[in-house]
Amino acid sequence: MAHKDDPPYFMYFPGNYRWSAAILSMLSSAPWGGSDIHEVHKIGRALTSTDASSDDAWFEACVKVAEEVRAQAQRFDTSGHRHSAAPPYLRACKYYQMGERFRTPKDARALHGYRASVECFHRFVALSDAKIDIVEVPYEGGSLPGYFVHARGTTAARTPCVVHFDGLDITKELLYMRGVPDLARRGIAVLLMDGPGTGEAIRFRNYYLRPDYEAAGSA
Repeated sequence: MAHKDDPPYFMYFPGNYRWSAAILSMLSSAPWGGSDIHEVHKIGRALTSTDASSDDAWFEACVKVAEEVRAQAQRFDTSGHRHSAAPPYLRACKYYQMGERFRTPKDARALHGYRASVECFHRFVALSDAKIDIVEVPYEGGSLPGYFVHARGTTAARTPCVVHFDGLDITKELLYMRGVPDLARRGIAVLLMDGPGTGEAIRFRNYYLRPDYEAAGSA
């Protein structure tokens, strides 16, 4: 039974809302292949004796597990076992991005980790059974990066499509791990976009957040 003084949700790191929320974010993406409970717990255990205000320690713990999982994916990949390689590529993407999110300003190590996360997701796209197109949407003399996830289990010439923009510290890759495969299975296509101020758009293309976000949405 909950006590009136209990925190509103499980605090993996008492006193550190951000780390606890990030751990829960990783755990809650497991139904869509975004994490493995053992791997997330490994990150948590690596931080139990660490100063809970050290975002450098958070970054190192997440990236260490991300690289271990990516190495596992690469071993399956190089031996031709694509069905075994795709899932760990997706999980490695998640861990890289969850580590990078608290590393500010975005230095060379942060951007290297983020590039690795996108590379992992692209490899997941290439190896998995999910039908996903890596797309570019024209925008202000350049383009915004996105993924078009095809509807599945339907022969209809036209299907519903959800256009999903990320926001704040969420990215198109993380959005995929939040139920998008379920939409696709229900015959709904999904376009996932990094908008101005998020994901690749800000990190590698200098598209900054803007108040009139409909300009990006209408692109």
